Amino acid sequence: MICRKQMRALWFTTLLILLAVPQHGRTQPLPQMHIGRAISIHSALNWPMMTSSTPPRYVWPPFTAETHPLRPDDLARLKTTGFDTIRLTVGLGIFLSADAKQATELDEIVLDRLRRILDAGLNVILDFHPISQDPRFPPQSFTEAAEDPNAALLRQLESRMARLLSSLPKERVALEILNEPATKAWNKVSASQWQETQQSYFEAVRAAAPNLTVVLSGCCACCNLDLMMIAPKAYNDANTYYTFHVYAPHPFTHQLTKDPKQPISAANFIGAISFPISGEELAEVERRARKDFTNADISDMKLRAQIARDLDIAFKRLEAYGTAAGVEAIFDAQVEWAKKNSIAPQRLFLGEFGVQRPGVDPASRRRWLETVRSASEKRGIPWSYWSFEGPQFMGLALGKESQHFDQVIIEALGMKRTN
Repeated sequence: MICRKQMRALWFTTLLILLAVPQHGRTQPLPQMHIGRAISIHSALNWPMMTSSTPPRYVWPPFTAETHPLRPDDLARLKTTGFDTIRLTVGLGIFLSADAKQATELDEIVLDRLRRILDAGLNVILDFHPISQDPRFPPQSFTEAAEDPNAALLRQLESRMARLLSSLPKERVALEILNEPATKAWNKVSASQWQETQQSYFEAVRAAAPNLTVVLSGCCACCNLDLMMIAPKAYNDANTYYTFHVYAPHPFTHQLTKDPKQPISAANFIGAISFPISGEELAEVERRARKDFTNADISDMKLRAQIARDLDIAFKRLEAYGTAAGVEAIFDAQVEWAKKNSIAPQRLFLGEFGVQRPGVDPASRRRWLETVRSASEKRGIPWSYWSFEGPQFMGLALGKESQHFDQVIIEALGMKRTN
């Protein structure tokens, strides 16, 4: 039998042990909105129809064409397959240019789409996703200065949508402040600018919705969000996720992808890349690419120099990330950053990953997807696949009517077959 004196001694010893545990080793509160296995839907509230006038105008009512579906059957199949969350992207131009009447109509449309998702038994992340559709709202204008007029407009929209989301079950909705913040080049100056600008968005959201789950972004460099460049002390709030994207090595995940604005690029010369890629295979891919580039008829010396630099970068990335160990190192770096900042790994969020379907053999595509998904899950990091639509790119649905899902993706993600 333990006496009172012994009990006090035991209590004091236990207290000392608890105080000695490092902050990042303690059980930490997690965001109230749980993310497990998510998928992005990019068409329902993005790329609205526009006129060719100057300035451009949006066709009204918006998001009614066949290109903007959010079908109950699709949502039900995603739920049955094993997804628990939809990351719903929102194009900014139409929202930022709307008058008061249009803004009210847009809010009703957003609320309708959110309720459709929730009614299907899925949670939802509303993701502000800048695109280059409207020249009045270039993506960089939301990143580089909190004083930019477009950043001020976005703060108002963040606040408005935060209040809208607050009318829904708090454990089922979240707001992602900005997808892949863009700038000319990421360095200490631009990272600091994004830190301050994102903080201004965060404060606007918190003023409108103190308890809303918020997803914060690092700095975007070649489709990888570098969390290590931001200081989370500015967002001293346990009800937050920190997102990063993985498309590494980029020359593999996007091989043979050509930019319409740049018909000739390094992508023209790099192909037939497998995953994982051995040193011998990489040497052969590089030899073939450099030979084809040398023999290419490119008279523009500035362009030729740029492609040569891009080829050098591409092969460095393939060497660094072209194996399972290279991919694992990306996740280790995110977790180490989280630990240093007393953030639980479960508050990290792999917001996007995927491989282009054209030009990549299915076996390599499956191995890469499985490697990334497994690396995320074994560290307790929730994830979101990119994306549901877009069969000509990375889309899960094989066609506009989406009756069939890509089974390579389904199996690599460890999901349930439904076809």
